[in-house]
Amino acid sequence: MMTDSNWDKEPVFCFTADVDWASEEALEECNRLFESYGIKVTYFMTHPSEVLKRLHDKNQIAVGIHPNFLKDSSHGEDYASVIEYCTTKLIKTECFRSHRYYDVTDITHGLVSKGFKFDSNVCTLLQSNIQPFKHESGLVRFPTFFEDGTYLFNNLPLENNVIPKIFGKNNLMVISVHPMLMVMNSPNIQHERNVKDKVSRSQWNKMSSEALKKVRFDGRGIRDYVTDLLQFIVDNNYTIKTLEELYKEYMKSDNSGIPK
Repeated sequence: MMTDSNWDKEPVFCFTADVDWASEEALEECNRLFESYGIKVTYFMTHPSEVLKRLHDKNQIAVGIHPNFLKDSSHGEDYASVIEYCTTKLIKTECFRSHRYYDVTDITHGLVSKGFKFDSNVCTLLQSNIQPFKHESGLVRFPTFFEDGTYLFNNLPLENNVIPKIFGKNNLMVISVHPMLMVMNSPNIQHERNVKDKVSRSQWNKMSSEALKKVRFDGRGIRDYVTDLLQFIVDNNYTIKTLEELYKEYMKSDNSGIPK
């Protein structure tokens, strides 16, 4: 087990999900997979969800916010209004990851002023020796090691024989998935794009289990890959932590010199 934040001495995993306006049925199905492996996921929320509220109330998941600061955002017209929406309409939390990792000083300082303490708002591509760090705003940042969309965008292999080489190293590995990608079992980014281009934002947000089955890829896709990763972690009894647990361990050993 990991002690004193020594995440460079063994593989340590943390599972997160960017909700990205996924439907309730997609959220239910995605979480059933992680629940079957006893894994508590941190869901970065884009919109109110009865499914996520119920799971959170039962302490089966953790949550953060997933604010969209891009043009034509449904969250607001400027940084302040987006932050206001996400901090008043969604479940109260102290962590965030912006949609598409968007980040400027006004955002980080604005969120700190609202009580946010940590984030996972930096994305790497399987970067070894990742260490959390304290941002100038005071936020503690936990970079993402693996993101399903980034992995697919770079056309990296989905065969399970690459998993031990990638994920068997002594490293802190924050994993990020997208429920809709998972449920559709997308084999590449174009598969998701083809589905999105055929539906409106509202239809995407309300896709039923039946509709999701019709767009699910039958061959090997990202859900199969992540499922094999989960089995690999469980088989090897590797440590799994939530983001909040990682944050608390970081703060116990924080020697940045910045006042806490």
